[in-house]
Amino acid sequence: MILARRYERRGLLAIEPRALFEQFFVDDTQKRDVVEMDGCAVVDVRGPLENHAHAWCDSYEDILARVQAACATSARAVVLRLDSPGGDAHGCFEAALAIRAACDAAGKPLLGYVEGECASAAYALASQCHSITIAISALVGSIGVLSSREDITAMNAARGLRVALVMSGSRKGDGHPDMPITDAELANTQSIVDSMAAVFFDLVAQGRGLKPVAVAQLQARVFHGEAAVQVGLADAVGSLTTVLATASPAGGTRVMAKKMSYEDLREALAAAAEGTDPNAKAAKRALAVMDEAEPAEAEGGETEETAEGETPEETAEGETPETDEEGKPKPAAKAAQRAEGSEDDKTASTATAAYRMALKAQTESAQLRAQLKARDEAAERQQLIASRPDLPTDTVSLLARAPMALVREHIASLPPLKGEIAGGLKNPRVVAYGKPVTGNVEPAGASHLPAAEKADLDQRMGLSEPGLHVVQNEYKLTLGAYKPR
Repeated sequence: MILARRYERRGLLAIEPRALFEQFFVDDTQKRDVVEMDGCAVVDVRGPLENHAHAWCDSYEDILARVQAACATSARAVVLRLDSPGGDAHGCFEAALAIRAACDAAGKPLLGYVEGECASAAYALASQCHSITIAISALVGSIGVLSSREDITAMNAARGLRVALVMSGSRKGDGHPDMPITDAELANTQSIVDSMAAVFFDLVAQGRGLKPVAVAQLQARVFHGEAAVQVGLADAVGSLTTVLATASPAGGTRVMAKKMSYEDLREALAAAAEGTDPNAKAAKRALAVMDEAEPAEAEGGETEETAEGETPEETAEGETPETDEEGKPKPAAKAAQRAEGSEDDKTASTATAAYRMALKAQTESAQLRAQLKARDEAAERQQLIASRPDLPTDTVSLLARAPMALVREHIASLPPLKGEIAGGLKNPRVVAYGKPVTGNVEPAGASHLPAAEKADLDQRMGLSEPGLHVVQNEYKLTLGAYKPR
């Protein structure tokens, strides 16, 4: 059944605000599974996001579980296919780090593809991808945190309704709709929002190779197409086919391992600018922008923007102007700006130091678990094969390389060992038949097994045709006997 519901969560949210007024259609009969496409495991992230598993919203718990399942497959890369306005702020950043850690531990590139909208919390997940490609009509951004607060005291008063709250502390009623909104409450909420946003900015900055202050200066704007690429929120505009092709065995996954130096970037752009295709044109535009920026930096860098209608001379009474007669920042002002930016970076980085350590710990833990699992499977495989000394050599060779699930299934399907075979004899055929002979005549007394066990062993060893037959010799007719080959 398809349900249409509004996302009406309260509290700290990392969501595109307009999504709070939209309806989302969800097919509750459709299970979210990992989809295999061209050798890649595609994990869909759709609709509003919650921290824990929800009846109709996608959740960080479920997304992480799907990514972990994708890492356990033989896929050469994991693709996050996103179309989400974001959602709950709680659990978002932890999930983003855990998703990246799982892919790093599995040695699989994590590629992001935005097919519709990737805003706020959804972009937090995408920011940890090795690369982000957006569709030609896709939107990304809205990097920030918001919190809403309702005050229904005026409505209660108009209805003649009086509500009393009995509290253990003067601030215990903060956020309750039957309490008037105070400046102190708003200030406290603002500090929480700013602190959570600082974590968000640093997460995106670390994932995208930007500075936290640069992410904050985006002011939670939403970007489309090439504009998203220009500000560093995406790497390219393309299709899902393009993303899958980047992980092709022939070309390998093209992932930028570290931030390039200015000289390396210019060299790479110069090489990419050769030709007339759209990528070459984009590289030429980027080179032109870099060439225009160099003279400005040589003259003292960019000037700080002033408020609309304000001139540099219009300073508060008694203050020393921070710009010269030409409107350029004085050396002391520029130093203060750099120091201010540096302090912002330090504050944001400190806010996420614990998450960085968690990412490293989770990666190391996942790698250790993978090593322990491989060791345990190797021991189990050896034990299972050793428990069946009657296995042919070629079968043992196949089981030594087969997946563990197939090894367990094959060993469990074999009939139990009987007689001296169960006692650990290495080659039951030699015991049963003694020295090798030629012809169809068996040496007298060569077999030490009862006739029934010998017939059963002959069948399992491939020395007799399966099934019961009528066997006739010179003296008697035997019904229901195994027929020798």
